[in-house]
Amino acid sequence: MTKFLLSCLIACIVVSADAQIKKNAILLGADFNFTGQKSSNNHDDKWKYLHSDINISIGKAVKQNAVIGLNLGFTPYWTKFFPADFPDSSVKSTSTSYSVGTFYRQYKSLAKDLYFFTNVNADYSHAGPFKTSSKPVNEFKTINNTAHVALATGISYRFYKKLYVEATVNIVSVTYSDTRTSINDQSLRNTSFNFATLITRGNTLNALSLGFRFVI
Repeated sequence: MTKFLLSCLIACIVVSADAQIKKNAILLGADFNFTGQKSSNNHDDKWKYLHSDINISIGKAVKQNAVIGLNLGFTPYWTKFFPADFPDSSVKSTSTSYSVGTFYRQYKSLAKDLYFFTNVNADYSHAGPFKTSSKPVNEFKTINNTAHVALATGISYRFYKKLYVEATVNIVSVTYSDTRTSINDQSLRNTSFNFATLITRGNTLNALSLGFRFVI
């Protein structure tokens, strides 16, 4: 019995050792996230908010199971604002954000074809000008620039040969945002700093991304 258990342990170690992302491997992939949310503030102003994140990445394993790479992002936005002081009015905005950034990802083999990973990324994004329509009619032009740093964890599973499917959850993020708005020839600027965690996001699904990686 002891010999059998020892043989199983050795086999598991060998399988785990084989299931590694080797140094100099190239990882190509993408992640997808869809977020829908309704919110309000203490003044009973209300928002509806939708956006979908599409991120493409390329990385290289600088050592076994450690990958450094580049992210490119594309995010369509849709928002609608209902001010409490003007119940018959609303503001609808649509825009697209483009981002570029870098990441470091560390994989840990759990079993054959199954990994746990942590991911740290830093990105810069630009959105706008937003296409805005309001009731009553006003002319809006909004441009937003954002710096973002985040920590995420996830699970990666080798689905077929060199193809891995992944689920990622954003744990902590820090965001600095600079928003500039022109309304009827008047210019406004607003800057904000936001610290968010998985708990403060409210809806865990908003922090979840699904994706895939090809290992070359």
